[in-house]
Formats: sequence, structure tokens, C-alpha cells
Amino acid sequence: MRKRVLKAVLATVVLAACLLCTLTSVSALDDKYTFEEIGMSLKIPKGYTVITKDSDRFDEAFTTLGLDYDETVTAFSAAHIYLQAVDPENTFRITVAVTSDENSANINNYSDITPQQREEILNNFLSDSMCTSAIEVKHGGNIFFDLTLLSKAGDDTTYINQCNTVINGENINLTLEKSKESILPDEAKALSNVANSLSFDKIIRLNEGPSFEWWRILLWVLVLAVISFVISFIYRQYNISKKKKLEERRRRRATRLVEQMQNEDDASKEQENPVSFEEVLGYEDEKDYQTRADTDLESFDISVKEKDPMSGMSFFEDSGDSIDDGTDYFDTYFKQPTATRTPVERAANTVGAYIKIAFHHLGYFFQNIFRAIAKIFKGGKTKN
Repeated sequence: MRKRVLKAVLATVVLAACLLCTLTSVSALDDKYTFEEIGMSLKIPKGYTVITKDSDRFDEAFTTLGLDYDETVTAFSAAHIYLQAVDPENTFRITVAVTSDENSANINNYSDITPQQREEILNNFLSDSMCTSAIEVKHGGNIFFDLTLLSKAGDDTTYINQCNTVINGENINLTLEKSKESILPDEAKALSNVANSLSFDKIIRLNEGPSFEWWRILLWVLVLAVISFVISFIYRQYNISKKKKLEERRRRRATRLVEQMQNEDDASKEQENPVSFEEVLGYEDEKDYQTRADTDLESFDISVKEKDPMSGMSFFEDSGDSIDDGTDYFDTYFKQPTATRTPVERAANTVGAYIKIAFHHLGYFFQNIFRAIAKIFKGGKTKN
């Protein structure tokens, strides 16, 4: 149990130590220097010996670097130096100089000029015999030209890295100088960190356009607008298609209703003008039937005048005399009682009567067909 508690305490102590080291290393990077007259600030790592143009006469930095206060202040003023820092090992120094002239005022900010104009400035730097390389980069969101210079004076060689930019019409040069030995990557990174920390209370842009954030917002707005348009278009097309289908169904339904109404009208007309028995038998009208009926019946020797034609009784129906000769219907309607006939005579008379009826009605049938065909050719209507 004690061992577990001891391990937990030890782990807590180690974690606290790590956090302390982390906080110490972070705080070691934050030594901020502000120059209110131009609204500029920058950061120098702790441990560096720093002199500014506003340093006090009794600042220990002058004694540490072995510099005379008056000579240093005069040199700073002549070269427009705002700050100079020396690393703890005293192997290189970083100088911050700020100048302003008509050229920098016209430029105002490297971001205000075109890429072609910046390329001309870069070529001017490269045309200097001391300049071995020059590239355009960004430090802290500002455009810089990072230069590599080499200065020789007799046997002495000075290696120089410089970060140059123009902000608010001020020409700013951050320079790292090292004698006799070339600049190491970690040392070059120290200069980049200072350039990244460079900030202004306000950066004035002459040709300021939308910031990156605004462009991002506008891009998202455009994307959302396009998506909304596409969704709206698809939804509209869907509604149009749905509406067309609905209208087609309504049209079909209306067509069916119209056809149904027409059929009902035709049926009602048929009911209003039913087909008469006379027309079925071939008479033109009731008058024709009254005129010809008696004559026809006398020729057939039967009477069907009082018989309901719609009764459904068959002409061949027997009344139950046990002889299936089909004569019972006619025997009932003979006008004059005849003498008793033998079955053979009755059958012969019946067949003769049927043949006469068939021929007469066949004649009426063909007459009606010829009349109907004639009316069709004349454009008339036939009776149903």
C-alpha cells in the first residue's frame, strides 16, 4: 500500500516538474519590446543582452557588451536602429532598424503592390554583389524578403541574414550578423522567430481587399448558395413532374367521367326510344303494323295480336299434350277451329307455317338491312 502511495506521489512530482519546465521554456520566449512612436512591438528570447534606443544610461547591457552609452546612442540614431540583441554565447547579434523615405511611403506595404512589382524589388536585392540569395516569404502574416548576405573586409568575413519588409510606409530590416563562421540553422531560426513576433497596433493598407477570413466566409456563402440553388432546382423539377402526373390523372379521370356520362346519355336515349315489337318484326312504325298485321296473320292462319312479344314464350313451346311437335302455341291462336287432324297432318301444317314465317321475316330482315345501308350512305342515323 505504501509503495503505491509513494509511486503516486513521485509521479505527481515528476508531472509538476515537467509542467514547470514547460512554463519556464515558454516564458523564456516572451521578452516583449514596444516602440510607441511607430506602434511596433517584437519579442526577443530571454537570456539575450538587449539594448534599445530608449535604454537608460545605467543599463547593465552597456557594461556587459563593453559599449559606451553616448557612442552607442549616436550610432543607433544615425543608423535608425531601434534595438540590438546579442545571444548568451555572444556569437551573433540581431539588429532591428526602421527607416522611412519616399520610396517606402509609396510602397506603404508589400501586400499593396503587385507580384510583378515585388519581383522587381527582389531582383534589385539580388543585383547587389553582397547578396547571395533572396526569397519572398511570410512572417506573422506579413510579406518579407529573406536575404543572405556576405560581407568581406580584408581577412574578416561577416555572414548576414536579413529579413526586410515595408509596413505602414516604414522600411523594416531585421538583421542577424555573425563573424568568421557561417550562420547555423538554429541561429537563422532565431531571426525568423523575431520576424514572426513583429506586430503593429494598426496596419494601414492602401489597397486593402477582403481578408483571408472574409474570402473564406464569402466562399462558404457561395458554396451554400450553389447547394441551395441545386436543391431548389431539383425540388422544383420534382414538383413540376408531380404536378404533371397529377394533371394527367385528373385528365384521365375527367375523360372517363365524360365517357361515362355519354354512355349514360346514350342509355337514357335508348330507354326513351325503346325498340318496339313492330320494329323487330320489320314494320316501319305502328301505323304500318296496324295496317299490315291482320293481312299477315291471315296469311299465316294464326293470330299473335294479343300475344305479348316480350313474354319470352317460345314459338316451339308445348303445352303438355305429350306430343313434341311445336304446334301448341299456334293451335291456341287458330282463328277457325279445324277438323281433327292426324299427327302427320298437324306436323306438316306446322312445318309449312314455320317455313312461311321464316321467309316473311327473312324478307323484312333484308329490307331493314338495305334501308340501314342506304341511310348510312346518305349520312342519316339508323334506329337502334
